[in-house]
Formats: sequence, C-alpha cells, structure tokens
Amino acid sequence: MATLDNLSLELASAPGIPGLRFRNWHDEHDLPGMLAVINASKVADQEERHDTLEELTNTYTHLTNCDPHQDVLIAEVNDQMVAYSRVTWWLEEKTQARYYVSFGFMRPEWRRKGLGSAMLQHNQNRLREIAAGHPHDGPRAFESFISNYQQGAQA
Repeated sequence: MATLDNLSLELASAPGIPGLRFRNWHDEHDLPGMLAVINASKVADQEERHDTLEELTNTYTHLTNCDPHQDVLIAEVNDQMVAYSRVTWWLEEKTQARYYVSFGFMRPEWRRKGLGSAMLQHNQNRLREIAAGHPHDGPRAFESFISNYQQGAQA
C-alpha cells in the first residue's frame, strides 16, 4: 500500500470508481460520518441498532488491540464517506486462540461495486501484519460478522 498524498491509501484491488479514495481514520471528526454510514447500513440490513455519537466516541476513546490510525479504513467518493471498516484482535484465554477480526459498514447504494472486497483484502493484510508480531503459541483465525440480511456480504 502506497501513500498518495499523506492521507490516501492505494488498495491494489480497488474498483475503478471515479472520485474514490481510501484513507485511514484521522480523529474524532470522522465519527459523525462513520455514524451516518452505520445508520444507512442498519436500515438496509434490517438491524435494530441504536448507535449514538456519544457511544461511538466512547468506543473509539477506549479501543483495545486496535490503533484507529492504522486499523480503521475509510472509503470516500467525492469526499463523502461511503464505507468504513475496522480490524482488531482478541485472545481466548482458555485455548490461547487468537482471533483476528474485520468488520465494517457500507452505504447500501455503494454495495456490490467491489468496495467491500477491496476493503476486506486490505483488512486481512493488516491483520496478517498484526499477527506477525504475536507469538505462535496457539491457534489463529480470521473472524468477521454479518447479518442474515446482508445478502451481498454472504455472497
């Protein structure tokens, strides 16, 4: 991944959408856009989420096993946030299994255009980087979550 303008990221598998750019999280000023993406996504996915800006701020203020400046990926088209994803990891104490997690949200009108696949590939590469710094003392797995209504994500 190459830095284009100290803000943009080049994703090898990015679709050719005019005005598309990827970048990492800047700071808390990204949170309202992220909340708008969550809200658009939850309607399309028939999810009963009740996220607030305060809750999202609290989450991003207290992240563990995640550096949002490296582990949050934002997709914008013509400077409007259309999707974001985040990676993290967790250790299951009993089995010493490490789970490397990727999840994200996308406005429904931008789905099925190759954005999600490009973001997932980027996230898996980032998770591999994170995993490379961990001891090899137990099983490891990628993990992600989708709802029953996310037909595109299931495909």
